[in-house]
Amino acid sequence: MKRDYKTNGLQYQPNIFWTITKDIPVERRKKIHEEEKFFPDCDVFPVPIFLQETYPFVYQEPCNETPKGAYKFSTGDDENKFQHNLKTQPDDWKYRTQEVFYNLNNNGYRAQPWEKIDWENSVVVLGCSCVFGTGLSEFETLDAALADAYNGRPFINLGYPGGSNEHILYNLTMLFKYFPMPAGVIVSYTTTDRALTFEDMRAYGIGPWDVANYPEKETIIHGENKTQQYLAHFLSKSNEVGRNYFTASVIQQMCDMAGVPNYHFSWFQSAAHAARVDYVPYLGSKADRARDLLHPGAEVMRSTASHIKKKFPL
Repeated sequence: MKRDYKTNGLQYQPNIFWTITKDIPVERRKKIHEEEKFFPDCDVFPVPIFLQETYPFVYQEPCNETPKGAYKFSTGDDENKFQHNLKTQPDDWKYRTQEVFYNLNNNGYRAQPWEKIDWENSVVVLGCSCVFGTGLSEFETLDAALADAYNGRPFINLGYPGGSNEHILYNLTMLFKYFPMPAGVIVSYTTTDRALTFEDMRAYGIGPWDVANYPEKETIIHGENKTQQYLAHFLSKSNEVGRNYFTASVIQQMCDMAGVPNYHFSWFQSAAHAARVDYVPYLGSKADRARDLLHPGAEVMRSTASHIKKKFPL
């Protein structure tokens, strides 16, 4: 029997983090942490998202504070970048006329509300912003391409922009903990230079963005130096590869032990090597990119979906 994340010791409050905690000073949050211990049954102060489990999966927010809704832009695909790309791309660039909307549920994912999903007949796709479909219209994303390739079978997009392979492990754990077993799981491993960290109020994904301006500038989030955390994680290449190998091994073993059909790949060669999974290079045209001109485009998604179907019959 699966536990119900909505009744796990707290009244369901979709926006508890943003409506209650966003204005609490850092020192006060630390004091709350010490006094209340952040137990899940605390009814006075909010508990961390990753502990209270109001959201079953790692919470992600778009450009606005409230995640639920439809947005024209998202993390990595903002309006300033789009306006710049309009000036540099040819006249027939499709995104001059083709709009991109990000329809997000309360948890901030490009998916239906969790309670409306037929999990037992759906295949879950986990990954980073490439799976999320940054810069792509909803009909262009990997889950949409997979649905077409598998003749309409539903695929659930659990892509997390900026996420690490540890984010994938976290979300897979929550999936198996709270929901019916899906018909299958597809894991797209992201680059190895990312990790999931935890602080008082939220989970934070450290990555190369935290050293982009180092040493002139360091990333400070809620008083914690994320740049130094990144350096501690990834100065050692052996540690970087080892962490990802171990994370991927746990993910694969969890799927096998759960008896869920599963397929694992990566668009990134170093990640495929560390995780010991199939390497699927960008199979589409080198010029095929999403609206942000960084993430893979619709042709890549269709080619990848075709590749997966050959490797992973359902």
